[in-house]
Amino acid sequence: MCGIFAHIGQRNSAEICLEGLKSLEYRGYDSAGIAGINEGKLVACKQPGKVAMLENVMISKPLCLDLAIGHTRWATHGKPNQINAHPHFDQSENIAIVHNGIIENHFSIREKLQAKGYEFYTDTDTEVLVQLIAYHYQGDLLEAVQKCTEEVEGFWAFVAIHKDEPHRIIAAARDNPLVIGMKPDRSETFVSSDVQALRREDLEIIVLERDEIAAIYIDHIDVYDHSHKRVERIPERLGMLTNTLSKEGYEHYMLKEIFEQPKQLQKIIDQFSNNDQTFDQLCLNGIEKITILACGSSWHAAALGALFIEDLARIPARAEIASEFRYRKPLIDDKTLVIAISQSGETLETLLALRYAKQLGAKTLALCNVPLSTLTREADQVIYLEAGAEISVCSTKTYSAQLLILYFIAMQLAEQKINPQELEELPIKIHQALALNSHIEAIARKYSSYNDFIFLGRFLMVPSCLEGALKLKEIAYVNAFGCPAGEMKHGTIALITPELVTIALCGNRKTAEKIKSNLMEIKARGGSIIIFTTVHDPIFEKLGDEVITLPEISDELAPIIFAVATHLFAYYSAKVRGCEIDQPRNLAKSVTVE
Repeated sequence: MCGIFAHIGQRNSAEICLEGLKSLEYRGYDSAGIAGINEGKLVACKQPGKVAMLENVMISKPLCLDLAIGHTRWATHGKPNQINAHPHFDQSENIAIVHNGIIENHFSIREKLQAKGYEFYTDTDTEVLVQLIAYHYQGDLLEAVQKCTEEVEGFWAFVAIHKDEPHRIIAAARDNPLVIGMKPDRSETFVSSDVQALRREDLEIIVLERDEIAAIYIDHIDVYDHSHKRVERIPERLGMLTNTLSKEGYEHYMLKEIFEQPKQLQKIIDQFSNNDQTFDQLCLNGIEKITILACGSSWHAAALGALFIEDLARIPARAEIASEFRYRKPLIDDKTLVIAISQSGETLETLLALRYAKQLGAKTLALCNVPLSTLTREADQVIYLEAGAEISVCSTKTYSAQLLILYFIAMQLAEQKINPQELEELPIKIHQALALNSHIEAIARKYSSYNDFIFLGRFLMVPSCLEGALKLKEIAYVNAFGCPAGEMKHGTIALITPELVTIALCGNRKTAEKIKSNLMEIKARGGSIIIFTTVHDPIFEKLGDEVITLPEISDELAPIIFAVATHLFAYYSAKVRGCEIDQPRNLAKSVTVE
């Protein structure tokens, strides 16, 4: 989940790495650091906190380096403080390393090295890794790294430098992303844990495959496989971002990304309408069932996708939490289509679940926002979300993109034509929902002192409730959970007090009368109720302490409109509570550890 960035070339590598870390900060912001080689010695600067803290120190004490490695951390082993911040060094301070992932056998390796006289100064598994490289070092850093990776267990991406080898960087990867980018004129080379961080340059890209190790020079790259044999890799050209990342006047990236949705969804509609974005129908030959794998918000989208597919296409479908999928014996075979969803394409649990499904013979389709990511390279087919860069840790525009694409997939499977007027009106209705932001902000402000929320809904609104509750947890730091409205009286109703706020998502026509009954039960017990609905209904006006009336739309597309509204509610709740919105505590955008 941490961010890695490295550079070797004719410009000041310290400055290049600092800019790279800024673009990777969504992957972790517990601490940040940079190391390089200067006059035959390793030099470093690292600070707890966000990259801005590191930048302030580097402004007062500038570094000028021809080669540098950098890191922004999301802590797994050891507290987020300066001593545990990366880069880490061996005890002789000859080798520096930055690392993402987990070394699972670090305890036994630590004991082995301690018995040989090595001293450790941190609680991190990364220090164990660099000390083990030093133990194997006999004048060649590449060979030392190769021997080290034969001994360690787990998953990783790391880059290492040695003070006596100022002409190269060594990089290694197993089940964690690591991308190398070269200038076409071979004047400099970059390394990053996320391909998106390299899109400020026009580069030729090599993505390290499992257990590959690369020796990286200014003008070329040597790649070796798990048996230490040289392998030839053909670089791919990486397109540059068409514009620089900016909040464009919005206070936070999250708010900007919420308001980008009409334009972004229109792009998806145009592509599917023109058949520019679709999956190969041939992959469906013999398919009898569909499994959708995902984590977090993507799993909420998956749950809705499974409902779309079963209801519209009449094909058995289920959504699976990817982190649980590999630990049981799922009914997956060559008649199963597995759809894996990941915004980044690097979510480790989803990747491991996808690989397991492929071992069982399933055909695979990826829904992803990032070209050249691991998921897009391993799935049989890919549909890109085309949502553009999403900087806020909270998924908003990528979530609605997933929902719309899953709806298109369900309609294609059903061989049904989509109502063109309905599609034409979707971006307009999202605009109308966004126009309610002041109303939603006022209600969020009114309830900002409450610490307990329950989201209630039925049918397609149930996953929408889970998503709305997750957003409140993520950025407003309140206790929120989603519940099928019909399940309230099976235990959860015991929690109803005036201090528990019920947020009712009333977006399904076929269940409208049923949820009214559920809300009457809550009202009778003194519970506060906020209702999100798409119809003007006097009963809702009577039951709700607050009512937010969204644009009327079909049941299948309602989850997109409701996501916009509940994401806005979470945003304004967090803002009033003074929470960090784009980079909420303890979270990272891309989860690359189990």
